[in-house]
Order: sequence, then C-alpha cells, then structure tokens
Amino acid sequence: EISVTLNTPTGQLNYTSEVATYLGATSVSEQVLYDAMEEVHLFTGFVSGVFYPQALYQEGADLQYAIAAQECALMKEFLHAGGNEILLCGIPFAQTDTASILRYVRQIKAMAGDEPVGVAIPLALARADGSWALLESLAKECDFLAIDLTEATSVGGAEQILTDAQYYIQQYDMRVVLSEQQEELIFAVHTYPDVQIITHYAPALPPTPDVPIQ
Repeated sequence: EISVTLNTPTGQLNYTSEVATYLGATSVSEQVLYDAMEEVHLFTGFVSGVFYPQALYQEGADLQYAIAAQECALMKEFLHAGGNEILLCGIPFAQTDTASILRYVRQIKAMAGDEPVGVAIPLALARADGSWALLESLAKECDFLAIDLTEATSVGGAEQILTDAQYYIQQYDMRVVLSEQQEELIFAVHTYPDVQIITHYAPALPPTPDVPIQ
C-alpha cells in the first residue's frame, strides 16, 4: 500500500534510529524511524521497505558478510517498527557473482523470519543471455521477485517496455517496480495486479502512490 525507501542508492539512510546511531550510519534526514512508522500506519496497514544493499559492492566474502550483518540489523529494526516486507533494489548484478548474491539474500531471509523478502531484477538483466539460471535461483530463495523498470527505455515507449517485460512477469509471477517519475509507464500499468512505485527522497511522511500494491 505504501513503499518506504529506507536508504538512498548510495547507502545513506532516509531516517535516524537507535540502531543507525549505534552503527554510525549516515542519514539524509532527521526523521526518526519509529515516529515516521507510527504516522504511516495511520494511513495504511501494509508498508514495504525498499533497501539498496551496499555489502555487495565490497570485495571479499568476509567484508561483504560484515556489512551485510549491519544491513540486516537496520532492516530488522524497520520490521520491528511496523514494516511488513523488504524489497532489495539496486543489487550490482553485473559486478557480483551469483554465489555472493544468493548468500546475501539468505542472510536477509534469515533475519526477516516470516516477513517476505523480494529482489528487484532490472529488465536488461532478465533479458540477457543465460540469466534464467540466476532468475531460477533467486525465485527459490525469495518470497517474490520484481521486474525493475525504473531504468528501462525503449523507442517504442511504455507499451514496448511492458511487452518486453511481459514474459518475465508471467513466468515468475513478478511484481512491477517503477519510479515515481515514469508517468507514462505508471499510466500504462494501471490494470496490472502488482505494481510498486519507488520514490527517491527522504520524506517526513511518504505519499500514497498512484498505483498501490495489491
């Protein structure tokens, strides 16, 4: 119903909290997590937390594991504050081996317990040769997958982008992830059952998206 961006694509948090302070995590907002979540729950009963992992940008399994543990703590705090699921966006698929990605996802799943965890997959990656093996592996690890169209472009416009994505949406029962700025695509997917709009900012209170998660 509402999508909350927990951090920026470069890793800065969009809130402050006890765990963030303890970890020394930088924030672009003075909004306190628990206060913000109380406000959000006045408007909705379901909150999706969008998180951009930074651990996978590091070299070496030990360093990745250490940073992932910190990220797990932040995401767990969000779930305790009233969050209902985690969507991992911006995973550096091109620079990271599949084993590291799956190891990270397993860490997040173990942290989340019964709460759903999903991964957003760029359309360009889904369409790449040999990507089916990664998609199949992620589908087994995650509660849901999403086709990330936030960077998708086509000379044919929104309809062509959706045509290109349709196979993956159906094959893996994917959610469609869009940016708030993609007005043409948002209009075009108004009949789709599962759409999530991501807003890249640090709000005091997230607005209700034009196309809610259903």
